[in-house]
Formats: sequence, C-alpha cells, structure tokens
Amino acid sequence: MSAATNRNADYWNRKLAALLHDPPDKALHIPGHEERSAGLLDAFGLGDISPDKGLYGRADAIASGMDRTQVPGYVKNDQTRNGAVDFSVDPQLTHPTGANQSLRITLPSGVSVKETHPAMTAVIRQDMDTLSGRFAGKPDQFAAARFHYAHLLLRERLAADNAGGLGGLWYKIPADTRVPDHSVWQHCGLVSALTTCFAEPGQGQASLMVVALTPVQDFIGRARKLRDLWTGSVILSWLVFEGVRRLVHGLGADHILYPSLSGQPLTAWMLDNDLGLGDFVSKTTGDDGVASFPNKFVCLVPAGQEERWAEETKEAMLAAWTGLGETVLDLVERKTRKDKSVRAQFERQMASYFSVQWSACPLLTEGKQDAFKRLLPESVWGLPLAFHEHSKKSKLDFPAKGEGAFYPVTHALAQSGLAAGKAVRVNGRPDEPGIKCGLHGDLEIIHFAEETGKNPPPKDDPFWKALRQVWDNATNFKESERLSSVALVKRLACEAIRRSDKKHPLAIFFNDADSFPSSTEVALTDWLDGVKRRGLHEGIGGKRWRQKLAQYVHIKDEGEPDETDIADLSKEEQDTCRTVVKKMAEAKAKIADSDKYYAILLMDGDKMGDLVNGETLAATWANVLHPDLVRRFKEPTFAREYREFWQKFLGERRLLAPAVHAAISEALGDFALHAVPGIVKRHRGCLIYAGGDDVCAVLPVSSALAAAQEIAAAYRMGFVVHGDSGFKEIGDDVWIPTNGRLATHLGHGDMISISAGILIVHHKRPLAGAMRQAHALLEKAKEEGGRNAFAVELAKRSGGSRFFVAKWDETPARELALGGDAEKTTLLDHFHSISRASAGREGETLSSSLLYKFGDLQPGIQSVLEKWPEGLPPLVVALMRKKQDDENWLRLARSAAALLGRRDLQGKGWRLDHAPLVIARFLGTLTAQEEQQGRTTP
Repeated sequence: MSAATNRNADYWNRKLAALLHDPPDKALHIPGHEERSAGLLDAFGLGDISPDKGLYGRADAIASGMDRTQVPGYVKNDQTRNGAVDFSVDPQLTHPTGANQSLRITLPSGVSVKETHPAMTAVIRQDMDTLSGRFAGKPDQFAAARFHYAHLLLRERLAADNAGGLGGLWYKIPADTRVPDHSVWQHCGLVSALTTCFAEPGQGQASLMVVALTPVQDFIGRARKLRDLWTGSVILSWLVFEGVRRLVHGLGADHILYPSLSGQPLTAWMLDNDLGLGDFVSKTTGDDGVASFPNKFVCLVPAGQEERWAEETKEAMLAAWTGLGETVLDLVERKTRKDKSVRAQFERQMASYFSVQWSACPLLTEGKQDAFKRLLPESVWGLPLAFHEHSKKSKLDFPAKGEGAFYPVTHALAQSGLAAGKAVRVNGRPDEPGIKCGLHGDLEIIHFAEETGKNPPPKDDPFWKALRQVWDNATNFKESERLSSVALVKRLACEAIRRSDKKHPLAIFFNDADSFPSSTEVALTDWLDGVKRRGLHEGIGGKRWRQKLAQYVHIKDEGEPDETDIADLSKEEQDTCRTVVKKMAEAKAKIADSDKYYAILLMDGDKMGDLVNGETLAATWANVLHPDLVRRFKEPTFAREYREFWQKFLGERRLLAPAVHAAISEALGDFALHAVPGIVKRHRGCLIYAGGDDVCAVLPVSSALAAAQEIAAAYRMGFVVHGDSGFKEIGDDVWIPTNGRLATHLGHGDMISISAGILIVHHKRPLAGAMRQAHALLEKAKEEGGRNAFAVELAKRSGGSRFFVAKWDETPARELALGGDAEKTTLLDHFHSISRASAGREGETLSSSLLYKFGDLQPGIQSVLEKWPEGLPPLVVALMRKKQDDENWLRLARSAAALLGRRDLQGKGWRLDHAPLVIARFLGTLTAQEEQQGRTTP
C-alpha cells in the first residue's frame, strides 16, 4: 500500500469481516448464510475473526433501511404475511433507475450453494496463496490488498472462472431477493463503510461528503490542438482520481459512492501499483484512453472528520497538479536553460489555477424535519417523509427509521451546500502581469527573466525561440505561439511523463499519444480510407502515413506550414504525398470541399443533477420489487397493513438510496467505459472524454450523427451484457447466464435521456472557438429541443451556420397530414431519407438547386403552411416538378415537408426552415463521395 496510509492490518481485517457479513451467494439460499460467511473468512485466512455484531448490525440495519424498504420477511406457516422470495425458484432482477421490466433468468440446472460456495472458496484460497507469498512479512500491506481484492475484484474473478455456472450474474447477484435491484456487492460495501465510520473515534456517526474540482471546461476547452483537448480531459480525470485515491488509502474503496471504481483504468492502475493486485485485474477493464472520472465524487466519511478528509483529498489533487507542473518544468529546463523567472511563473500559475470545494452532511435521523423543510424544496423531502410517516403509522414489521429513512434528504443537503459554496466562491487567482497567453488569456506567458516588461515579436521571444529550436517535434509550437504554464503543461505532459516516469498513472494514457489525430486527419477520414483501399498508402510507409498525408493536405490547403499539428515532412515525403493526391484525383476521388470538414460531438445527460438527487427516477416501487411480491401485495388475503401501505406507494418512484447511487454510478461507468469507446471507434472517430454522462468525441462528418444516435440509445438501455465483442441489450428475453459483464445502463424513462450537439466545422477553424461553439450548440439542443434532443450545426466557412434541432423521437406535426408510416416516422429518419436521396441511394437525386428553392420561396410557402398545413406536401411535390404517382418522389416529398414545416417552440405557430434539408444534402454528398471511393455507408 502507498505510504499515504497509516492503517494497520487490524483495520483492514475488521473491514473485511464487515464486508463479508453476507456471502455473495446469499440470494441462492438464505438459510446458513452466516456459516458460509464464516467459511469465506476462513478461506481469506481470517478464520479467527468475526464481524462486530454491534457495529455491523447497526450498519446493516441502516443500509437495509435505505435500500430495501418496508417489505415483510420470511414467515414459515403464514402465507398472508410471508414476504420471502426464493431466487433459486424464480430468479429475477429489477432495474434500479428505469421503468424497465424485470430481467428473468434461467439458472443452470441444479445450481445451489453446494456448487457456488466451494467454487468461491477455491478461487479465494488459490488467490490468497499467491498474495500471501507476495506480501510475506508485510501484514499491513497484505491486509489492505486482501480487503480491496474482496471488494473490487472478487466479482470479476468469480465471473471469469464461471464459478457455479453463474458467469456474468456474479456482477449483479442481488443482496435481497425481494428487492433485487441492487447487488450484494453494493450492499456489503455500504455496510463495511458505515461500520468503519461508526468504529472511528469521535461521534460514532457517518457523514455524506461531496468534493468537486474546478474549473472544468475552462481547463479542457482552451486548446489549439485536438491532442491538447484530449490531454486536458485526461489530466482533469486523473486529478480527481488522486483525490479518490487518497480516500481509498485512508478509509477504503468502499467509502466511494460515486463514481464507480469498478472497471476504471486508473482503478486498475491503483490495484496493480499500490496494492500489488495486478494479476487479478480483469482484462475487460475499460479503454485505457478514456478520461472517465468526472470532476466530482461522493463518499462516506466518519462524522467529525469531514474537514480532515476534505483537506487530504484537496491536498492530494493539488499536489498531483503541481507535481505534474514540476515534471514538465524539468523537461523544459533540460531543453532550454534554468531561469528563476520561468520557475517563479510556473509555481505561481500552477498553485493558483485549480480550486477544490466540498460540502458534507451527517446522515439525518428523525427530529430534523423542520430544519430540512426550511432548506430544501418539497420535491426533495416530500416523498421520503411521507414514506417514513406512513410506515410508522401502518405499524409495519420494519418501519423506516433512523439514518436509513432520510438518505435522499442528506444527499440533497450535501449537494446544495456544494452548489452554494460554488456560487459565492471568490476567485483566488492573483492578477497576472505582462503579455497574456494565447489560450488562457488571464495568465502571463512564460518568459526568461531578462524579458520581463518587454514584448518582443513572438518568433523572436528568446524563451520560445529556444524551445522551438531544440524540440524534437518542431510543430508542437507555432512561431506565433506563446503560452502560460497551464497551457504548456497540457502541451508537453505526454512527453514529460514518457521521459520521466513510466510508472506514473498517466503513462497508461500517454504511451501512444503521438498517434492522436489532427483535425485535418479526422476531416479526411473518408478520403484516407479510400487511399488505403487502393493500396496507395504503402508508398508513404510507416504507421503514421495518415498523419503525413493529412499534414501535406493541410499545408496545401490555403494555409501556412506553422499551422500544422503533425511533424514536418521531408522533401521525399512531400513528393510521395503529392503523387498519392494526384493518383486519387485520377481515380475520380479528388479531395472535395466537404472532405475538409469534421464533426465535434458533445453529449450530456439531461437533468443529471435531478436524477442523482432521485427526483427524476423512472423506477417505481412496482418496478423494483420482485414481481411475485408485488402480486402478493395486491391479493385481498395478504396482511392488511402491507396491502394498504403498498397500495399507496407501489406507483410512487423508488426512493433514492446508496444502492441507487451505486447503480447510477455503475451504469454511467459501464456506459462510458464499455459502450461509448466502441461506438466511437466503430464510426472511425476519436474519443476525447467520456466522464459518465458527458461525452466528447471528434468524428468524420459522414458518421457523426449515426454515432450520436447509437450513444443515445445505449444510454437508455436497461440490462446489458458487455463482452470482448462489444455489448448487447438483453431486452425482454429470458437470460441464461453467460460469460461477460452483466450490467445496467440508465434504462427507460420519460426523464432519462441524453442530448447531443454535433458541430460540423472546417478543419482550420481554431479549436478553442470551435469548442465554445459546440458547447453553445449542446445548450441549444437542450433549450430549443426540450432535452432528449440533438442539434446539428453546419458551420461553413462562407454563408453562415445552418441548424437542425429536434428530439430523438420527434415525429412530424400531425396537421401536415402526411399519412401512413410517414406520420409515425421520426424527423431524424426523414432527415436520413433526404440525405440518402441527395447521395442518389433512393433511386433519385435531390439537387442542391431544388433545396435552395425552398429558401427562395419561403414567404409563399410560409403562407401556405400557416393557412393550410396539409397543403405543404403536395406543394413540395409540385416544386419538385415530378410525377404525382412516382412513389419514390412522393415519399421524399413527405420527408421534405416533415422537415420544412415545424411547430414553433411554444407549439402554437409555424416555422418554415429549409436548413435541415441543406445539412442533409451536405451529408448526402459525403456519402456519395464515399461510395465513389468504394466504401458503403451503412
């Protein structure tokens, strides 16, 4: 374990005993589970230790009160009160966040704890033999490693070994068969964390703490090159990880409620480098290039120690940042010379750039109602309070009480405190003197001491001239470019880490950073694919042939060589590239103007704060309780107090609980790590970050919208299996446990959605401005589209921008009377039809002159639309000057009419907009070019 922890073996061993108070296979057979837990502790080498029943019993009751609510237990001879569900007879999982049907499971024939328990113990004993040898004479380190193996890796080991034939079910095996929407791992981790908080000296209570690192977009988005953008996102994700890592060292990974640590590349690095568990980390860990830690995390800490752990996480994040700056500065000094002014600037700017905010709230109990009613809206506390009061009034066997009853309110108070702190936060950065950085305009450029107060021409500035002259890759810095320390760290972090510390956490991201594409290369993706299909790339040679060709095109495209993102080309390479371009033109695959555009894709979960607060959960109690238990609650013979209680609450949304937080966290982690990277890669794009519900990628224009659609669909999937070949939603089928990772995404729900902004922009548009434009476009999607929406902007170099904004599932206005399937077809599918027609894939080709005609005749068409909406489709056909009985043209006319005539934002008036047709035509042109080059677009 890292020296950052002073915890001894007894601390970790007692945590492990609390963690294993329930065995992972408890759901298969509840009788005898305590004996099986003892057997597992023995397999871990802790046969002489048992959990403290006073502490873990209290923690278990709170965790159960939070997660399992008011359901009756097992009553042997009274079916009118028996709430038990036999998982081995009727195995089903329910979805914790979405309004999805339960997942019905077919277990292997004859499976029971007689098979699963010996299989578990065999895996554990084998792995503990390996660990004990590795940590011989190091009991404290061994105990820490053993606990984190059990908490984070055991499920992966059991699934990989297919223990008991359960395969991927091990990831989601339920803690409670009556409410099977959360796993035993989530419940046991919560019990372990609470037990630790109660055992710590002081108040014997637990607090919920939220910690955030800022700024975010100001840091990431201020970039000249795509690699700068990606590097910034990776650095920010890593800094948050360092705060989480400090808590893991000091308290344990079980204390982190959000984000999920499971499957994270940085978690895998920590398990390997800090804990010596690399041999047991699953190969299905997420894409190493994904920046997936959000800028905020939620955790449980001992009450009374909030400030201590907040300061420790803050210290860890800021120390990591300044340490990275020191690594970059050391490289710069080796390349140029040591200078006191340069070092002073680095230290000043790095120390003041990031800030850390935190807020904490003790887990609330009864008696605090008046206080939280004053502080929070009723939408937060109304349902939990009603649930609490009715469970007491109904005299249920296990009424909601204590800390378990008001977790949603506790969480809302902690989040509100953080938000309030951000609102009043004073900028702590001192005003910077001198010439300002071209990317971070509030920070001074780095310069030698003798240039203080001077402003030489950028190309003659001694510091930057020296840096350009000695740098391996001359195009890292333009002649006109001078940067602050913050921008310089983003530019040089990859090389500095590779040269200085191959075991640094960032090394797993930066090993192949030189292959990160430029905007020109992304824009030319379709054309470059055509080069490869013809075998013309072989003359260029090397793995970086795409970069070299893109570099050549960039130089020749009305620009200057110092604008490039890729290493300078030799005379021989330029001659070879010139020949390739000429041969492609001879093959009727000349680089067209549309080949010079690429797409920036930004996506963001809608109202994620409300979802995390539990206000927009689509899951009701009827969804999350086992279906057989719901049926019993509706039977007239079942116990009256339960029937009446659940008659009132079955239709209400599921209450927020740590298990729901864990489910949201794991869902976002699986989505970001295992779904998004594959989608972006399949569409030939490059992922910048996927931090839970936030996605940023760059893609070729021809596939960006299709990638966004797939990502949006994946976000709302219910039960999913992730494997080596990708992921698949299980749907309504009965699932037979297989290899792979059984997971849940966020599921279906009216308020569960993700919106997208897709900016189509020229490859020479300055990146920082393009990113600001893309973020504004995403906001346009949410505001004008009403969320669950997308906005496409075609930002041509001349002629201004054109927009297409719609909901993913929006259908045409009924007043257009399109008839048949056209009325049920989404606007997005109508858009695709126009695009395919523009490419000639529908048997006909829509000319650009026809599309612009709609714009020229806008006043007359607008009048028709307002007075006679159903007249728009025949008018469109007439303008096409085609036969009325030509079915292809009639269908295209309906699609064009659906996109032209839209209700305004208030749904009262009409707006006529031919911009979607122009954008569809642009995309269709790209598709036609692809197909001319021999590639078929799906």
